[in-house]
Amino acid sequence: MKRTILILALIAAASAAVFAYNDNPLRVSDSEYIALMDIARVNNMSERTFTRSGVIRRYGNHVEGLNLERMNITRLPRSISRLTYLERLDVSDNRISELPTEIGRLTRLEYLDVSYNRLRHFPREIRSLRYLRTLNAEHNDLIDLPYSFDDLRNLTTLNLRNNNITSLPSGFDRLSSLRDLDVRGNRFYKDPWPVFDRMRNLRDVKCDFRRPPKRDDRRPGTVPPPPKRDPYGRPLPPRR
Repeated sequence: MKRTILILALIAAASAAVFAYNDNPLRVSDSEYIALMDIARVNNMSERTFTRSGVIRRYGNHVEGLNLERMNITRLPRSISRLTYLERLDVSDNRISELPTEIGRLTRLEYLDVSYNRLRHFPREIRSLRYLRTLNAEHNDLIDLPYSFDDLRNLTTLNLRNNNITSLPSGFDRLSSLRDLDVRGNRFYKDPWPVFDRMRNLRDVKCDFRRPPKRDDRRPGTVPPPPKRDPYGRPLPPRR
């Protein structure tokens, strides 16, 4: 009798799970489904948005990639932290003015594109994105970078073009994996080149802050030779 009841209970639980899964048109885990529906809800989006081709990249029943480019998004909800399998996030060309601190829980994230938004700051929790390799934040309103930014030790490509950044945080040169950097169109009040020169793996830097020439870089003849002097140390008159 007990065995029969146990079997019936298992069948009922399996049926409920199948019903719940069938009620989830995105075929993702319940936790991740909640996160996606929250994104839709706070931005007045249709659930069908996530069924379009190229919006979601799945691995099994997990969201591995999310492309929300040009969807008139104004904010990301705190529940985005439920997308724990996310490796690639593109929210470019929207109207986002702030990233939630919970974005730091997306610890598998390797690619983040927040370009063409209205961001003024990054949350300091961005330091937790230890696997982040590419960060594109061009054309925002960024005025600074968090002091914890140097914890992004796997970052190889960083695009900060056309923002309002005035200086780099201390420790920026500890981004030891950084190879490609674009900081054109910012408002540096201090020469950033000494920082870049200390970054040995940096191979491509785009910066419109005029780099002062080194003495060895000057062409012959640009530095006048010292005047000739007589045995008493007096300058000799020029030859006619």
